[in-house]
Amino acid sequence: MMDWLPAELMVKYPWETYANVPVQDFMYGAMENTTATIFTDFYVMDWRQQLERNYVATNAHELTHQWFGDYITEYSAQHHWLHESFATYYAKQFTRKVYGEDSYEWNKRGEALQAINADRNDRFPVAHSQGGSARHYPKGSHVIDMMRYVLGDSVYRKCIAQYLKKHAFANVSNEDFKQAFMEFGGVNLDWFFNQWVYRAGIPDIEVTTNRNAYEVAFFIHQKQKKDELQDYFKMPVVCELHYKDLTSTSKRVWISRANDTIRIPIAYGKELDFLLFDPGSEILKTITFSKPFEELKAQAEKAQHFIDRYDAVVAMQSVTVNEKRAFLIQLFNSNNYHPLQEEIIKQLAKDDHASSTELLKKALTHANFNVRRAAIDNLETIPAALLPSVEKLLVDTSYQTIENTLRKLCKQFPADKERYLEIVSPVFGINNNVRITFLELSIDAGLADKQVRAQELVDYTSDKFEFRTRGKAMDAVERLGICNTEVIRNLLNALLSSNGRLSGPASRTLKSLIRKEENKQLALGVASLTNWQKWQSDMIAKVLN
Repeated sequence: MMDWLPAELMVKYPWETYANVPVQDFMYGAMENTTATIFTDFYVMDWRQQLERNYVATNAHELTHQWFGDYITEYSAQHHWLHESFATYYAKQFTRKVYGEDSYEWNKRGEALQAINADRNDRFPVAHSQGGSARHYPKGSHVIDMMRYVLGDSVYRKCIAQYLKKHAFANVSNEDFKQAFMEFGGVNLDWFFNQWVYRAGIPDIEVTTNRNAYEVAFFIHQKQKKDELQDYFKMPVVCELHYKDLTSTSKRVWISRANDTIRIPIAYGKELDFLLFDPGSEILKTITFSKPFEELKAQAEKAQHFIDRYDAVVAMQSVTVNEKRAFLIQLFNSNNYHPLQEEIIKQLAKDDHASSTELLKKALTHANFNVRRAAIDNLETIPAALLPSVEKLLVDTSYQTIENTLRKLCKQFPADKERYLEIVSPVFGINNNVRITFLELSIDAGLADKQVRAQELVDYTSDKFEFRTRGKAMDAVERLGICNTEVIRNLLNALLSSNGRLSGPASRTLKSLIRKEENKQLALGVASLTNWQKWQSDMIAKVLN
């Protein structure tokens, strides 16, 4: 990272030293400070725990803040994306370097989904103090991707480098950033900032096509409503014709209206295989583009970009299982990136055909833990033919897969519950997830040492442990209905924490437990034994009353 970021930004690391410091019970993943990042102690973990949540992207995000946040600093909250979007963007680009293009495209799709969901809740733009995390982090990061797509690498990188150098050790605004492209690249991006930074919304596009022997016409309809917060989006878009001989014809055209038409001649003597609109999903959008099954098959097998292959498989959800089964099994066996294999598992998990059962058996022993987990998570009932493979997941490398498998097996095969619990009894897991699940299921089944195990579970709700362990233990305590003086004390302690990811679960658990009158009286009694500060007593009263 220390080598890659200065080279990518074309600006040397601005400081003399850099440190990473773990902090106990820190409420965020990490936080930049000039020359030092502090990070939460749950990132101090072994290799198995890192399967679920590693520090690479967070580390790159915080290191990027040494430039975007510390070297240059926002004027106020409406310019906050100039910190967080760039830190998110360059972390994504670094993990692209480490994990490859498929991972990058999947990461970008996750950003798009978060941005789309945020726009369903409210209509704040990226450059707004109330834009929220989904816009200041993932949506803004995707916007920077599009900016680079529009400008090209050389212009984008030159302007970013000069923008950083011009405003070194100073405050910056959104207009400062926009002006950098005019000053150092000779490019006016007023239109881009107006639609992606200063205004709300995401284009909702419907694509239909018409083809004859000579050409294909793409009809692009922007369906989003036009008002004072959102207009029709102007963007360059690529349309592609792919032929059965593996060649293609591509055309890049600007769209900007409610309805645009792109016409592409079919190469002489070529037979169409499949069509693509915006290959690689460069533009943040929702899209409807219906295609026949044969074209989806060709796209799923041959498209250059992983995300286009994945989208083709997702579109097969509407195809009958008998029609798609053989193809999906073949595609699964071609070792595609794991999200595509997970989607195939999802579509075939309820199919009782022998070949689908065989596929699930293969998935349960797959080398990638994400694929193994997808298999167990999508199995509603475990057939006898798959039971031995499922039971082996109780010693999986992934702690989360162990937990999911344990819960499913104990529910479906209660007679074997004690045997399953014995297998996982030595395992603690990530944030003690396996141990807490073991304790919860043991207590619920009334197995031996119930009181000892209940005490251990209650102990996990105390401040001896970090907040993720405590929150998970609180959920288990709530489901089991365990309520005693120690539980109440631990919940009150957590309720008063400045960490919302601890106080939130504590509040929810406490409210649930005191629905029983005897628990409420116990809680009121425990609370009365301490001389609280006024803000503390007000917070406790708000929950207990």
